[in-house]
Amino acid sequence: MRSITQEIVRLLLLLPYAVVLLPCLYPLPTTVAARDCSHQKLDRLVSAARIEHEAMHMRPRALVTGAAGFIGSHVAEYCATAIGLDVVGVDDLSGGFEANFEPTRRLGGRLVIGNVLDDKFMRHLFAKYGPFDYVYHLAAYAAEGLSHFIRRYNYENNLVASATVLNCALRQGEEGHRVRRFVFTSSIAAYGSTPVLPMIETTPKTPEDPYGIAKLAFEFDLVAAKRVFPELIDYTIFRPHNVYGPRQNLADKFRNAVAIFINQIMRHQPITIYGDGRQTRAFSYIDDVAPVIAASVLVDAAENEDFFVGTDNATSVNNLAALVARAMGTPDHQIVHLDARKEVVHAHASNAKMRCAFAPAPPVTLAEGLASTVQNFRAHGASEPTGYLSIEVASHLPPTWARWLAHVARRHHAAASCAGDCAGDRCMGDHVIQAESDCPVPIVLNSRKPAVLFIVPGFGGMPARREVVAHNLELLQAQTIDLRCIVYVYNDEGASNARQNFKHVCDIVGPARGSWVDFASRVPKHSIRDSDFVAHSDKIHFFHCIYSIIYFDSLS
Repeated sequence: MRSITQEIVRLLLLLPYAVVLLPCLYPLPTTVAARDCSHQKLDRLVSAARIEHEAMHMRPRALVTGAAGFIGSHVAEYCATAIGLDVVGVDDLSGGFEANFEPTRRLGGRLVIGNVLDDKFMRHLFAKYGPFDYVYHLAAYAAEGLSHFIRRYNYENNLVASATVLNCALRQGEEGHRVRRFVFTSSIAAYGSTPVLPMIETTPKTPEDPYGIAKLAFEFDLVAAKRVFPELIDYTIFRPHNVYGPRQNLADKFRNAVAIFINQIMRHQPITIYGDGRQTRAFSYIDDVAPVIAASVLVDAAENEDFFVGTDNATSVNNLAALVARAMGTPDHQIVHLDARKEVVHAHASNAKMRCAFAPAPPVTLAEGLASTVQNFRAHGASEPTGYLSIEVASHLPPTWARWLAHVARRHHAAASCAGDCAGDRCMGDHVIQAESDCPVPIVLNSRKPAVLFIVPGFGGMPARREVVAHNLELLQAQTIDLRCIVYVYNDEGASNARQNFKHVCDIVGPARGSWVDFASRVPKHSIRDSDFVAHSDKIHFFHCIYSIIYFDSLS
């Protein structure tokens, strides 16, 4: 059904109509075989591994790069506490803090200060602290939009540095101690904008910024290394997306919307949002990400595989800001909209493949995660935004970044350029956004007019999903989107609930005409005159069906 839906969307994009998609309305398949979904729950698997390590008086050694950073410090801690690994961390402290590594240090972990880009330093580290059984590579500079203006810095830190770490791992294998698993944290930025959401692992990758390009390039490099040196390395690739939680760097003005918003509120500044705030992301709590990454070395189904990791629940940036303000106890906090940046508007993924392979605990809700994050940040207090980067190409910098650049230059009395995001500037006046419900939002593809073709992928008979449908339709009506036609797609499995669900949608939409598209091969009907039901077993005739629906709608 998923492949059929994707094909339908591809065809619809060729029509002279906009296409409105309701995300997360159908279960997504996974490339992991069903037999791989039957293993133990993740927590049981981890406990068994720790017991085995203790019984054999052994502690496999793990290298964690970026171990003083946000995600890296949590992965290091989980490796040491839950799995019982001997952890060696490395970090240059450009974005992390030694205090983040302290829980791991108390369990015998060691933090080495240095830059993984430095080949000489990394050779020395492997020689002195190795050999390593596992390598977790998390060191990176993650700033998608900013990466356009710091290309060299981006590729050095996100691609060349990764190649340096991989080379060391391969050389260790040549010396007789094979790295059993090389775990790499990539990014959802490797996919760019996609016509169908949520993304799955097999969605075509078209990154739109140097950061995503660098991450994707090293994914390819890692796969190539496995192909050329199969006896030396195995890998697992993770693509976390919009992770938040304790230990985020509150002083970082370029990354992590949750931390930026919280810091702005604690500093009594308005929350700043780029553009209209309708951008959608799936904000993932750290406890739904770090344990999976850490435990991946124990999961056979993760060997030489790639996964999205985080939550499936997307929300708008407007809604995130409102929820953060509510969690901070300031629900009426001012929200200011700044000039839009060049960025992917809608990006969120399904984690079905990860859930199948790992069977983790249920994800933390956004409200719960924000409450925990706020509590942690309040204990540490607000942070003055610090640090700056030398801009390599200044043309077309967003105006707010340009203003921050000038501010930093004046403050530091330096000739070097710096960039930021004008978090505290009242540059666009007062504009408070009302909170939306915590629910996926509709996606509009194309901007063609006058009519809009509305496609509802089959969502079965689940009442909760009907609520999602109702919410999305209400949002569309509030935007005065002209819905002329509903194309309802289902198959034999959903036939029993199809008519009821279709009526439910039509009741909400009102004057829009209703249409069916059924790919149930056992009942090939071709009645389309009344724009009531279209059954079809042949995708070749799909265009004819759609054009007929639109034609008869125009006659009404």
